[in-house]
Amino acid sequence: MYGDKWYYANHNEEKKEVESGAVYSHYSALTQNIVITAHNSRVSKTMFHELHHVQEVNMGKTNCAYKKCNAVLDKAALPDFSTPEGRIWDVSAFGIDAQWEIFAMYETDAKESGKTLVYNTWYTEQSTYYGPTGEAEIKKWIDYQIGRSDYDFGVTATPKDQFMTIYTCGDNSDSDVKNAQSRLYFFLKQVNPVSTLYGASATPAT
Repeated sequence: MYGDKWYYANHNEEKKEVESGAVYSHYSALTQNIVITAHNSRVSKTMFHELHHVQEVNMGKTNCAYKKCNAVLDKAALPDFSTPEGRIWDVSAFGIDAQWEIFAMYETDAKESGKTLVYNTWYTEQSTYYGPTGEAEIKKWIDYQIGRSDYDFGVTATPKDQFMTIYTCGDNSDSDVKNAQSRLYFFLKQVNPVSTLYGASATPAT
């Protein structure tokens, strides 16, 4: 879904007000960095909570770290980042029907600076743009994400790639901290077909 500001944080696809909201994109996110987010519905184990299962199983864990979930993680059923099949996802957004490869992933803690969210998502608010400008700054953004990654994907990215940032709230006690900034981020680049919108020259995934 795609609506004004944070509308779909508490509305579903039928525009009914619901606590769980919807899977949606930032209002300002139709850029070189498409952003998709949804709630981390920990107790019901729905929406984007399973992204934590994907994270955790690839970090060697066998159970969900959130105690009220504590789901057994089936490694065979979840994406394996060590394989192309596990780190390349099929996602359709804004008319782009493509495959996207993860090049970085990490979870911030509750005391993370609020600036991280706007920087990671190239956010624009009241005509103020918080993301990188120009190839040098985009390269710095790429290096920053790879440098923070909790997993070494061995995947490179260039300033000419089409990016996608997928995120949800973290699992590490963020509800106990006022204005908590705990979030789980996945950073992907379009690989198949190769993006022509931004002149990318990456080799399509095989």
